[in-house]
Amino acid sequence: KTIRFCSSRETSPDHLDLIADQRREHAFLSALFAYVRADAAVWDTLEFEGISEQSLLITELHSQLNHGFLIDLFPSSVCPYLALQGTYRNYEKTFTPRKRSALTRKRKALLIREQAHYREIQHPDQIDAGMQQLFLLHAERASAKGIQTAFCGSDAYRFHQQLMKAYLPQKKVLLAFLDKGTTPLASYYCFRHNNKYSYYQTGISEAGERRSAGTVLLSLIIERAFEEGCTEFDFLQGDETYKKYWAKHARKTWTVTIYKDNPLERFRLGAGVFLRQAKSLLKRLSPLHAGGES
Repeated sequence: KTIRFCSSRETSPDHLDLIADQRREHAFLSALFAYVRADAAVWDTLEFEGISEQSLLITELHSQLNHGFLIDLFPSSVCPYLALQGTYRNYEKTFTPRKRSALTRKRKALLIREQAHYREIQHPDQIDAGMQQLFLLHAERASAKGIQTAFCGSDAYRFHQQLMKAYLPQKKVLLAFLDKGTTPLASYYCFRHNNKYSYYQTGISEAGERRSAGTVLLSLIIERAFEEGCTEFDFLQGDETYKKYWAKHARKTWTVTIYKDNPLERFRLGAGVFLRQAKSLLKRLSPLHAGGES
């Protein structure tokens, strides 16, 4: 029996933390761990994934659980991000001449020569069609790349459909496409909050990949974020090569797993550490690790 953050397995969120009044954070954390100690019979493992670097769960964990428990704390993912300072044109000037020239060439080829155009879901009556296109494009890309994805199926579709209907009127969600005629080539699904963009999901058709539609669309979205006066574009978890193309910095998110201190749980902890190290080695050796966005 494992206690974890709500939906952390289904939606893979990042920068998680406990939600509490800032004036009562420490009292809340103490109450949480008092429950953990007093009601240990109702759980076997506590597993908190995607934790923010600044989380109280990290800074006060060992002082709260100082005996009778085993703690496995490790960085679970890298989250590249771009600090938005100045203008998009000045940001482009930080690219190498070759990289800047290649991006300009891709934008001209699609936006001028092929007359592809930017489209954004702006009204509630556009959400259903937009979500269908996003899921189809994402499935096409996942199939082409041989990637296993949790962004599929009716449950995920309904969840994000409802999410868009709730947050689109508040302009807290962005679903954008790059179309050639009436055919979508690429899509990006992002969240907006506190003057920051958070990239969540993408979809690219085979034709879009050949034309670097993903790169062009993302450049338009980042340019828009600069124009809006936003302070950051967070690519969230994953150190894929295409994120490093844009991002200048990175944060880590952490996973905390808490076990009871007994022989069986010590074995589980050791097995978990071994499997994590083995997966990390396989990932570094995998040809798919570079991950691409065109």
